[in-house]
Amino acid sequence: MKRVNEAVEEGSKTLGLKKVRFFNGIDESGGALQSNEGDEETAFVGNGGIVSTPADIDGDPLENIVPDNLDGQSLGGLKDSNIWDFDINFDLIFGNEEEQKGYTFGYNAKGKQVESETPYDRMENLSLELGMVTMDNAAAESSLVIGGKRRYTREEKGKANVVDESWLSLKAIDSNLPTDYYESISTTEPTEDIEAGKWQPAASDARSELAERARRQADQALRIRELHRRTWRESAKRFAGNQKNGNGSSSQKQGSPTSSAVEQLGKSPGPFSEALKMVRERTSKRAAQQLIEWKPSQEKQNQNTTAPFVPSLLDLSLKALAENAEGIVSLELVPDNLRRRLTNMLCDMRKMNINVLKLLLRGCPTEIRIKNCSWLTDKQFQQTFQNCQTKDLRVLQLDLCGQCMLDFAFRATLTQCSNSLPSLAIVSLRGACRLSDSGLKDLVMSAQALQSINLGHCTLLTCDAINIIAESLGSNLRELYIDDCPKINAMLILPAFKKFKHLEVLSVAGIHTVTDQFVSEIITVCGQSIKELDLADCLALTDCSLRTIGSNCADLCVLNIANLHNLTDLGLEYLANGCKSIQKLKLCRNGFSDEAMAAFLESSGESLMELLLNNMTKVGSNTALSLAKRSRKLLSLDISWCRRITNEALGLIVDSCSSLKLLKVFGCRQITNVFLNGHSNPFVRIIGLNLTPILDHVNFLEREEVLLRYSPLTVSQEVSNKEIC
Repeated sequence: MKRVNEAVEEGSKTLGLKKVRFFNGIDESGGALQSNEGDEETAFVGNGGIVSTPADIDGDPLENIVPDNLDGQSLGGLKDSNIWDFDINFDLIFGNEEEQKGYTFGYNAKGKQVESETPYDRMENLSLELGMVTMDNAAAESSLVIGGKRRYTREEKGKANVVDESWLSLKAIDSNLPTDYYESISTTEPTEDIEAGKWQPAASDARSELAERARRQADQALRIRELHRRTWRESAKRFAGNQKNGNGSSSQKQGSPTSSAVEQLGKSPGPFSEALKMVRERTSKRAAQQLIEWKPSQEKQNQNTTAPFVPSLLDLSLKALAENAEGIVSLELVPDNLRRRLTNMLCDMRKMNINVLKLLLRGCPTEIRIKNCSWLTDKQFQQTFQNCQTKDLRVLQLDLCGQCMLDFAFRATLTQCSNSLPSLAIVSLRGACRLSDSGLKDLVMSAQALQSINLGHCTLLTCDAINIIAESLGSNLRELYIDDCPKINAMLILPAFKKFKHLEVLSVAGIHTVTDQFVSEIITVCGQSIKELDLADCLALTDCSLRTIGSNCADLCVLNIANLHNLTDLGLEYLANGCKSIQKLKLCRNGFSDEAMAAFLESSGESLMELLLNNMTKVGSNTALSLAKRSRKLLSLDISWCRRITNEALGLIVDSCSSLKLLKVFGCRQITNVFLNGHSNPFVRIIGLNLTPILDHVNFLEREEVLLRYSPLTVSQEVSNKEIC
C-alpha cells in the first residue's frame, strides 16, 4: 500500500499535477490529505467533484488540463460518487451533470486497483461541444500501462457496449449541411516549420501538443455553435413569416408595392395625386420628425385634463334594474329601446334567463333583441315561443343560440304555417352553429317581408341557403351578413347575388373564396345602392377590387378592408378618387405607407368619423399631420401598435380634433405622460394606457339602434294585400 502511494505521488510530481482527493462528505480518510507540500496542493471537492491542474501553470485551463498520456495517468477511482481519476478533471471543468460510465483503471482510496465505467461513445458525442479529447483518441495516442504490462481497453477487447446516442451530438445537425460548410472555420496543422526542418516532435512536447489540439477543438466548437445559432434564427424568422398568413405567402409581401404599382402611384389625375405631391413636397422641405409642431400645455402639465365620466340618471336606473332583475314583474310599458339596453346589460352580467325572456314575450311584442342566447335550450325555446303573439313582431335577434336545434324549434313554434311572421323585417341569428339550410328555408318562407338577415358564423349553411334567400326575397333584401360561413363558396352564389339589386349592406368577411371577380360582379349589380361593405380577411383581394369600388360606389359610408395583405398604395388612390363620403374606415394590419395614408386623408378624410389604423406599422408623422388638418369630425381613432406615432403627433391630433371622444392606444409604449398630461381635450377617453378599464367604454360610441341602418323600414305591397284579406 505504501509503495502504491509513493508511485502515485512520484507520477504526479513528474507531471506537475496537484494532488487530488475525492470525498462525498462522509469519508473520514480525506482529512489526512489537507496539508500542502511545496508546489503540490490538495483540493477537496464534495459530491464527486475534483480539481486538478498543475500548480505552477497560469493562463487558459484548456492548454493545461490535457497531459501527454491520458490513460496512463488515471490515478484511480472510487465507486459511484467517490470516483476520482484524471478523466473527471474534464468533467469538473466542463460541468459534469451525469455519472460517467465506461472503463478506466486507477487506484481507489485504499490503494486497490479498480475498473470504472466510462462510455466512449458518449464522450465522443460530447467532444465537439465541450472541446475535449475523446477517449478513443487518447487510447490511440498512448497505451494503458499498469505495472509495466499493457492493459487492453474494453473496446479493444470487443466488449464495449455500443449505444447509438448520436442525437446528443451536433453531428446530427451537420448531416444536412453542404460539404464545404466548415471550410471557413477549419484549422490546419503547422506544417511549414516541419517542412523547413525547424521543428521536430519530441516526447516532452506531447502534452502541449495534445492541449493545443484540445484548445483548437474548443474554438472550432464555439464557432460551429455560433453558425448553427445564426442559421436556426434565420430559419425561425422565415418559418414565422411563412406561417403568419396561413397560405404560405411571406410576411414581406404584406402591403409591399410592386415596382409597377410604385411607378403608377400618383400618375393618374385626381385629388389623390395632388395631395400626394403636396405631402412629398412638405416632407422634402422638413424632416419627418420636424413636421409636428406641438408643445404640451405648461399649465396642465402636472394635472389630468380628462373630464371624469358621469353616468346619466337613466344609465344608473337601468343598471339598478339589471342588478335586481329577479324582482322585475313586467316590461309591457317599457319602450323598445330601453328593453334593448336592459337586455344588453343582463347579457353582459350573465344574468339573462328564461324568466326575463317570458317578460319580453308577454303581450304582442314588436322587438325581441337578445345578443347572447347561449343559455337557451330547445325545451326553453319551445316553452316561451309556443304561445307568443308574433303578428306585430318586426325584429327577432337570437344571437349565439348554439344549444338550440333551430330547425326543429322554428318548425314547432314560429314557422308552423306559411306567413306566420307577416311583419318580421329583421332577423339576426349570428352564431347559430346548428342552423341548417332547411331551418333557414322554413324561417324565410314564414317571413316574406324580411329586409335584413344576419347569418354570420352560421357554420352549417351552404350555397343553397343563399339561393333560398334570393328566390324568396329578391330585390326586397337590404342587408345581408354571411361573414365567416366556411361552407359558402362565393363564386357559386354569384347568380343568386344578381337578384339583390337594392342591397345596401353586405358582409362577406372571412370567406376565402371571395375574389376580385366576385367583387366586380357584385358591385356591378348593386354598386349604386351599396352603403356598407365588409371585406376583411378576404385574402385573395387585390387593388383591382378597390378600383372597382372606387369607380362604382360613390355613396359608400363604411368600408372594412382589414388584413388584406395584397393591397398596395395604389389601391388607396383608387379609393380616394372615387369614395368621398366614407365615415367609418377599417384599415387594420395593412401595409399602406405613411405618405399614401396622408394623401388619402388630405383628399378624402373630411367625412371620417371613425378610423381604425390598428397595427399599421408604417403610419407616422405625415398621417398624424393630415389627420389634424382634415379630419375635424373624427369621433373615434384607433392607433394601437402604431409605434411611429410620437407624443407630439398624438397631442396635435387630440388638440386639433375637438370632437374626438375615444382614443385607443394599445401597445403604444412610446406614449408617455408628456401627452397624457399635456393635451387640451378634456372629453377624449384614452383606452390602452395606465390600466384603463376597457369594458366601460365598449359601447361608448354605439349609436341608437335603428331598424335598418340606411333606409326606413317598408312593407311590401304583397304583404299588405295579404294582411287586408
